[in-house]
Amino acid sequence: MLHTGRAVTPGTESGSRKGLKMGWKIYPLLTLLLLATLQLRWTALFDYFGKLAADEGAKPTQPLRARPPEAPREVSISDRLRPFCQRWSEEDAHNRTLQPFDIWFTQHPSWVVTNETEDRFCVQRDDSDHLRRGILQIYANQFLSSCKRVHIRYMWSSGWGADFSNMQGGLVTALRGGIPFVAEVVEDPWHYTANKDDHSNLTCAAGDTTCYFLPYHGCPSYKELREATDIEIIDDESQDPEFSDLVDVSEELGSEAYLFMTRKQLWLRRAVFDYKQQFRSKSGIGPDLTDCTVMHVRRSDVVLHGDQSRKYFPVADYVRLIPEERLKDPNHYIFLLTDDQNAIDEAHEFFPELKWKYFDRPRHKGSEGGWENQTPSRNPALEVTTLLATFDLVQECSAMVHGASSFAELVHQHMLFSKKHNRIERYRVDKGRIHAEKHEGSEEDLQKSLERMRQMNGTVLDVTRSEEKSGDVVNAKLVSATKKKGAARREKRREKRAKKLPANQTHCSDSDDRGGLIVVNILGLLANDLFEVAMAKRIATQLCGWHVIYRSAWNSAFPTPETDRCFPNALADSNNRQERSGGYRTMEAILRIMKSEDGNDAKKINLTALSRALTYNSLEPEKHEGWDMDEDKANAMVEKWVDFLGERAVKIEHGEYDFKGDNIDQLVSRLQDASSKVQVLSLGAFFIHYDWMRDWMDEISEWLHIDPSCCTTSIESIKETIVIHIRDFEPEDDGKNKNLQVGVYRDIIEKYATSSKDERQVVVVCQPKSINTTIVQDLVQEFGAVVRPGENNIDGWCILRSARGMIIPSTSSSFSELAALLAGHENDNVQVHYPTHTLRNPMVTLKIPSWKYHLTNRNNTGVAVFDVDHERLKVDQA
Repeated sequence: MLHTGRAVTPGTESGSRKGLKMGWKIYPLLTLLLLATLQLRWTALFDYFGKLAADEGAKPTQPLRARPPEAPREVSISDRLRPFCQRWSEEDAHNRTLQPFDIWFTQHPSWVVTNETEDRFCVQRDDSDHLRRGILQIYANQFLSSCKRVHIRYMWSSGWGADFSNMQGGLVTALRGGIPFVAEVVEDPWHYTANKDDHSNLTCAAGDTTCYFLPYHGCPSYKELREATDIEIIDDESQDPEFSDLVDVSEELGSEAYLFMTRKQLWLRRAVFDYKQQFRSKSGIGPDLTDCTVMHVRRSDVVLHGDQSRKYFPVADYVRLIPEERLKDPNHYIFLLTDDQNAIDEAHEFFPELKWKYFDRPRHKGSEGGWENQTPSRNPALEVTTLLATFDLVQECSAMVHGASSFAELVHQHMLFSKKHNRIERYRVDKGRIHAEKHEGSEEDLQKSLERMRQMNGTVLDVTRSEEKSGDVVNAKLVSATKKKGAARREKRREKRAKKLPANQTHCSDSDDRGGLIVVNILGLLANDLFEVAMAKRIATQLCGWHVIYRSAWNSAFPTPETDRCFPNALADSNNRQERSGGYRTMEAILRIMKSEDGNDAKKINLTALSRALTYNSLEPEKHEGWDMDEDKANAMVEKWVDFLGERAVKIEHGEYDFKGDNIDQLVSRLQDASSKVQVLSLGAFFIHYDWMRDWMDEISEWLHIDPSCCTTSIESIKETIVIHIRDFEPEDDGKNKNLQVGVYRDIIEKYATSSKDERQVVVVCQPKSINTTIVQDLVQEFGAVVRPGENNIDGWCILRSARGMIIPSTSSSFSELAALLAGHENDNVQVHYPTHTLRNPMVTLKIPSWKYHLTNRNNTGVAVFDVDHERLKVDQA
């Protein structure tokens, strides 16, 4: 029998709840204790917990130690410091009640199961890493805080990853508020505890996570809390945004919260153990198979989400991302995770030579299961057992290929938890726009694609490579198919854009006077200017007959003769910088707009002064000699004129527009509309947002082409070049990640560099004033880095953009982000690694699907979480 300090009746709520609530009466003392946690050793904290339990009536017993299987067991918290083992059998998997060991394990969050065999499992204390310490913090908040003020949120029934993001959000936000969190099951049980349609096969009466996992709080039930009159409830509909966030497993404290919530009860632990043993036996995974790649093919209901639908990708798209050396390795297998039986059939049909391993369990075919139906077996407990076995077995693998999925993020996180492999390779099948209404038809598109593959004699991807003088290349059939696919995509983009352009786009000329004015109020330094200039050119390209005025509005680097020369394609075809016709066209456009105005107010406007204000450029003061005007006066006059135009003008200012591609198309359509009165578009924002750029990257790359004569610094090309940008932000630049330490760069390079230290060079690009800063000198000391500030800002940008290896931009720096974006678009070999100190509204941050985002630790001394999904970034508009 197992004693936990109080008599406990196995499976009864009253007994277990008494055992879990023992800290309530001494809340003030424990509050002080928690505040002093940073100064206390974790051992001392647990000594206190142990004494507390002993005071509650723990019976002294023999010390904890490994015992023969047949020996009777008695365990007391007073023996808490020694590892011990406990017997179990297959029968334990059928006893779905809270066992005495579960109560003890609940109260000891720093203990872990270290070994599981057929007849016993062993546990020992492990508070050595930050995960375990975070779990202890959450435990103390959940069980030792007062229940007079509680955070309650509804238990979701969506998908495993989404459901736990909600629960993790509850735990983490409640921890920050210093109050416990309780989940509420309203009407229907959690759909991982009962079948969704008829609630059959209910795992336990509670219908929540405690059917499978240890209790996670010491408060009364949510029903009792709701009924109490002296308890303050903060629910997920609260006006306080602090208590409404979701927390992903990759976020700060997200991993700790997930591990805390999913500590398995004894019956489930045994069920998972048996399931894994049976899988290993049936699948033939022996000691000869030493490595594997996890392939997660998510389908089922992802095409039923409207404008948030995701695409069904053929298995071939996943396979082609796996490196050749893995596919050829005789000791390698693919661990296929999928919710679609068709994907398994597809894998065997088109890739019979590969070693496929997967669970033999019921699955839906395609979308036949409907919306969020997570129990195709009609056995919720079996589904959960399978999921948890999955999280254990993926830890054998060193690589993963997948698409957008919160479950995939959990799988990847579990692979990192294991620490078995120094590096987890990760490949994403989805590029470009992940969520779109058009993907609703991708299930049918997939079938058509597979039929075309069958017509190619059944060969989708020949994983053998043909030797050529230039090295290993993909089989010619695959190369041909890839080229055709790429050409088809490009043609599709051209057709799509052609529909958005006026029919006579190609016939636009200087004499065309149907359009209006695009006023580009250029703000900020070089890269900010380039974002805005590219946006203006995109809009001007989609319109016809609209004249573009480029003017410096604040602290800008554009436009100058140097930028005209170095970026020869950046400006629109019809603009005020053109020597011969620019001034004439500017005045002509203004006159045309003013003639359309009625009333005397229009006649009061001084057109000469307005023309000067519109074309005023503080970067070229010599052109404005004799003008009674400066930048502030010019800006005020332009702003007053735009306001005077009223509905004839559209003004886009900083932070006030959603720069998604579709929204820009809608704006262009409005400007094209013959019935529209709009004649002026005033742009005054940074436009640092990837959505509007996504479908125009080929054009943007051409528009922002740099004249080679402007690039004077070259980088010696060796096997691997790693380019790091250091941006020396001003002290008042709050919210930007200004204090990254060398350990962050060390962690990224050690994990992702493909060559040894002797075969790579590190280049640091920075401003001349930053050469002697601590971080730059630390990088020189750590990596033997070469510092290249460049002759000027354009030359420095050339160095970044010409990189052909790894680029680590400076966090919150549009300068290095835009250079990295273009470098990656122009060269597939470029890896971009972006460190960030937060996932919630990091300043000036692009969200690029192909980039790897790394969350730094609290002190910015290293990386806490590698390769965070870009979808987890919540960025403000710019």
